Amino acid sequence: MKKFLAAAVFSCFSLSLFANSFSEEMLNIYAKLSVRFVLMSTLKDELSESVNICIGSKAEDERAATTLIDLMHEHYPAGIGEYKIYVIKSDYSNINFCKEASLFFVLSIEDIDLPKVITFAQENKILTMSYDQVLVEDGIDISLFIGREIRPYISLANIFAKDIYLDNVLLRVSKIYKKQEE
Repeated sequence: MKKFLAAAVFSCFSLSLFANSFSEEMLNIYAKLSVRFVLMSTLKDELSESVNICIGSKAEDERAATTLIDLMHEHYPAGIGEYKIYVIKSDYSNINFCKEASLFFVLSIEDIDLPKVITFAQENKILTMSYDQVLVEDGIDISLFIGREIRPYISLANIFAKDIYLDNVLLRVSKIYKKQEE
């Protein structure tokens, strides 16, 4: 029994060590802003009745994904403006369930899955957003830059490649990522 208990404690400790830590405060900010990025883009013209968001995460971050969905529903219980908000979560092996999404939110991802997400979003004209701002440098469209203030961190090259354009007001308050010349 002691060996079983020790193994269970070690497993839980190992999982918590390797699982990403997500600030509920930051998830709250993402929940408020992510919908607005769609509405401040040319994707708004293609919406019919709803803004569809797909959240991608690894299995160990299921709780954070659920929290993000709950916060989105809490902030927009009746939708926003004339649009309802639908949010689903998906693992990266079932990404095709997200074809109708306007925004694919990458909560956490393995390096091996990132190119698949970027290609999928490009082919289906879906904005990508990430909790991790470093992923903007790896092909994700939008994140948040956290400094003295929180500002959108945007890769215009990635977004323009999808023939998506953003509202000038959004661009004025954003930090724009420019790929370094090698």
